Amino acid sequence: RVKALWPSAKEASVFSGPKLRDVLRLARAKGKTIRMTALDGYAKEISVDQVAEKKWILAIERDGKPLAVGGKGPVWVMHPPSQGLAPSSAEEGTWVWALFHIEVK
Repeated sequence: RVKALWPSAKEASVFSGPKLRDVLRLARAKGKTIRMTALDGYAKEISVDQVAEKKWILAIERDGKPLAVGGKGPVWVMHPPSQGLAPSSAEEGTWVWALFHIEVK
């Protein structure tokens, strides 16, 4: 679970879904880099070390309700913000919403 501010929201939401590291482990993924691609083609790479440092999740629910396409879903890759409830602009740039594909390199 991750508690964070939804973009443009005044109150924090609770996002839930499986831990990214657990999904990678179950898939027996081997590599040093994770490339995450969204439905619109936006892609971001993070290191396996970053996955271990931050508690990344594959958020599929916001406050107990499924994330919808057009509403950051169906999957939003995110982690708890480093400070407070709002992610920094650098953090937010790594939170891939409308996730379509994960590649381990």
